[in-house]
Amino acid sequence: MKRYALKLAYDGSSYAGWQVQPHTPTVAGMLEGQLARLIGEPVRVVGAGRTDAGVHAWGQIVHWDTAKPLPTPFLSRLNALLPGDIRALALYEAAPDFHARHSALRRTYRYWLRTYPNPFLRAYSMEVPTPLDLSCLEQAAALLVGEHDFAAFGKEVSRYSHTRCQVVHASWAYSDGLYEFRIEANRFLRAMVRALVGAQVRLAQGRLSWERFRAALLQQDRRWGLYLAPPQGLFLWEVTYPPNSLYLLERYEFLSTAFSTGAASTAAPKLAPDSTGAPPRSAQ
Repeated sequence: MKRYALKLAYDGSSYAGWQVQPHTPTVAGMLEGQLARLIGEPVRVVGAGRTDAGVHAWGQIVHWDTAKPLPTPFLSRLNALLPGDIRALALYEAAPDFHARHSALRRTYRYWLRTYPNPFLRAYSMEVPTPLDLSCLEQAAALLVGEHDFAAFGKEVSRYSHTRCQVVHASWAYSDGLYEFRIEANRFLRAMVRALVGAQVRLAQGRLSWERFRAALLQQDRRWGLYLAPPQGLFLWEVTYPPNSLYLLERYEFLSTAFSTGAASTAAPKLAPDSTGAPPRSAQ
């Protein structure tokens, strides 16, 4: 029996989230069905992030076990079976004790907002009616860095043994009418990123006071309103694992400028390194 892992990108618009649900299209359900067709046996996958309905991913990592040899080339065969809104980008052989969710050291999410109407971006960003105070957003993001109890920024928090998360990075960037929020942490509560975006947007709009925001962050005061930014602006961007957890077997080369929010570069395009840091299998 071997454990394999995939790096996935998907458009979550047509799915009721990641997790398998009866009689409902989900990303995991679609992936399991097509993996089973390709490998010739039932497959159960485990994902690093359980994205909600309408949330997207550029760097979801999943694992599954099989005793069967995988067909080669693998990625092109799998992608021929998958719908166009789900794509496998890389294949790995995983260490026997690797777990896509529990082995993750950190996850990175990105959220996009825009200040102008654009029918082509409405499935991938939140539209705000007026420009936001960027300095206010930056000050709010700076407060998030460090270890905090985020109970005021999560759904169904009673199901967790604790609600503390270590945020190692949180920042805002702006370019040509697009705002990008990026956050990296060791763990996230359900809907936590959307709640943090919602709170910061309201803060920048003057609809939430600094006193309420700090009380939510420092005293777990949920009376701030728990406004969730809509799901379509959110992407699970990257998952980081310990060294030697994954060994690269096959991948697509893609541009490092993919999904860039800034102006197009005039420099020659560069190939992006594998974000998991996995060495080729031959390096083992």
